[in-house]
Amino acid sequence: MIEQHEIPADEALIVTDEDGEVVGDTGTEVVVDGRKISVGNTFFRGESTIFYPTRDELRKPEGIGRYFLSGWVPAVSSARPGEQVLVLGCDIVSDLLRAAQAHGLTSTGLPGALDGGIAHVHGLRRVLAAALDQAADPVLGLDDQDLAALRAVVGCAETIVLCPGQSQYHVSQQPVQHLHLAPYLAGGAGPGVVDCLTATHAETVADLAACYRLLRQARPQAQIVLAVSPLPLAQNLSSFGPLVASIASKSTVRSAVDDFYRQARPGDDRLHYFPAFELVQTGLNYPFLADRRSLAPHALALLGTAFARAFALGVDDDALAAAHVEARQADFAAGEALRANPPVPLATAPHPLAWPDEAAMAADTTLEHAVLKGLMPAAPFVNADRTLIAFGSCFANNISRYLNTIGYNVATRRDAIAYVSRMGDGIVNTFAIRQQFEWAWEGKVPQVELWHDYKATEFGYDEGIRLRTRELFDMGDVFIITLGLSEVWYDEPTGEVFWRAVPADKYDPGRHKFRMISQAESLENLHAIYRLIRAHRPAAKIVFTVSPIPLMATFRGAATIVASAVSKAILRSAVDEFFQAHQAADPELYYFPAYEVVTGCFHEPFTPDLRHPFLHTILLNMKMFERYFCDSGLGDAQIAEFLAEVRYRDLALNGADRPLVMARIKEEADEWRGDGKVPCIESVARLKARDDVIAARAKERDEATALRQQELTAKRDEALAAREAAAEERRKAAEQRRLEAEAARAARARPAR
Repeated sequence: MIEQHEIPADEALIVTDEDGEVVGDTGTEVVVDGRKISVGNTFFRGESTIFYPTRDELRKPEGIGRYFLSGWVPAVSSARPGEQVLVLGCDIVSDLLRAAQAHGLTSTGLPGALDGGIAHVHGLRRVLAAALDQAADPVLGLDDQDLAALRAVVGCAETIVLCPGQSQYHVSQQPVQHLHLAPYLAGGAGPGVVDCLTATHAETVADLAACYRLLRQARPQAQIVLAVSPLPLAQNLSSFGPLVASIASKSTVRSAVDDFYRQARPGDDRLHYFPAFELVQTGLNYPFLADRRSLAPHALALLGTAFARAFALGVDDDALAAAHVEARQADFAAGEALRANPPVPLATAPHPLAWPDEAAMAADTTLEHAVLKGLMPAAPFVNADRTLIAFGSCFANNISRYLNTIGYNVATRRDAIAYVSRMGDGIVNTFAIRQQFEWAWEGKVPQVELWHDYKATEFGYDEGIRLRTRELFDMGDVFIITLGLSEVWYDEPTGEVFWRAVPADKYDPGRHKFRMISQAESLENLHAIYRLIRAHRPAAKIVFTVSPIPLMATFRGAATIVASAVSKAILRSAVDEFFQAHQAADPELYYFPAYEVVTGCFHEPFTPDLRHPFLHTILLNMKMFERYFCDSGLGDAQIAEFLAEVRYRDLALNGADRPLVMARIKEEADEWRGDGKVPCIESVARLKARDDVIAARAKERDEATALRQQELTAKRDEALAAREAAAEERRKAAEQRRLEAEAARAARARPAR
């Protein structure tokens, strides 16, 4: 399991920029979380810093325990043979039950409507209330016998798992709640008969709290385990693309689960979180079958073994490590199979309600239907006369650099004074972004020093810089703001939030504390930012995005991948509720789904550090932004061609062509970092074909050269043989003449008789 290391203030980590390059002074090396880290005196990194793994680290046998389970589940299972386990929720309920039953626990069967049929927390609350609280309202589809069966199982369960999967739920005209989507889709009912509602984050937290109270009253000593189903929405009933709708829904549930967990866990050491969602979404590259919704056998096996390791019997760390190795091998084989037999793209647009399978994702129009639907402007509005202000996290820096390179007026790219220009990709939490607008437009100055650059250089509250920032904001026609993370350090006496971790030479453990920004705080910060822009630039276009780059490290003292998923879910959930509140009344407000494109459309979008997307994935986002927001004339055909190349690379990275793809990726990244121009993302397939032609041509050339050499050698040997034969004839003739001459001399020398 993971070891937590305390990092002394004089051995704090150097910060890296968006490309992973070290931007601080390097110093000695310390071993933190099993890896060597260059350190200096730049930033204090907390009491228990746990780093996001690289691909090689994650693929180690102990990767599941170290980067997913640690700190979230019991270090040692407390289960006893024959104990009863109850799993309520959707999708993976039966899979978790099978894993528990295979490892020493028991489970009593539930009515069919309860066996994986409760997709949302509101449904769980109503079902548990109906079974455990006699005063509760009835639930459609469950009779007294069903509720009695559930009540009996709850009464003897030692481990109770709640595993919701979505924030949408359905109600009829009467206050009777449906358990799942089937009544709406199959019954032919429409709005006003059976309506689809979406629970907010706060409503979901309240429902979780109610479920928890009911279960604790019935089973005070039972383990209660929270989980989130990793399976996407079966049907999309929103006005947005299915991929965006699913990620928004999952983010609401995931952020609510963590919010409630942080409230209840300090007083209840029998409350746990099982990271089913994170394990499937991040632990494997090919966890789904061709429908991209049903879990593949190797993903199910790994999920079950991880659950058994935490809550059942007979599975230790070695067994989990062995299961991880086996799952990795199967995952690679699944990728090889998909690469060898890529899906045939759909010839027609997919069903608007359906989750896109591999064939749908291979179509040229998949991004338009699955991701961009309902989010893009009716016509491009960025032209050379518009002034763009872009800052926040990585996407703002990427888009500002890209748009500046292709000739648009990105003011924050051309300015070197304002902090939003100098640290445009380092103001990553919603408090820090809000601070810049309040400082520039309202003159609100923090009470303590909060702002520092990558090298811990203090950014004060200079009036000249404030006025320059206000000048930039006053010129802004388009604001592009990217949200990055929800983990922050703050000054306890004032409550004010730092941009990043506290500089080492400023760190005071008595006043500098770590915490999560809640979803409610993030939402309020977004409202405040919006109000400020609208008050000072009422006609400006506003584009929000969420960065796909995970945390570099977490300070929560638990597995990093899970902490990072929570950090993003909080932001994505807040953005979703923010847009529900404003978008209908404000046509100049947009959300660009960079996060969804990177995390939802590809099997291997990240470089080997598992944090930074490949450049071709970044540039796909840039080109989509250019296509829909800019007047450059970039067309669908060019997007389709670029998308095809990105898909080719995504599959080729899992096969024999990986070295060729990685070599080309490195060349492009060097070009992007070097001269600042947008690199030509040349088709690796064409490069490979060209290389094959070159190799064949070289082979023909070498064969022709060898043949010519053989012919020359034969001619040379023939000429040499002829010369040697002629020389031999001459030698023989000379010898004959010599003999004849000697004979003549001898004849002349004999006396006459």
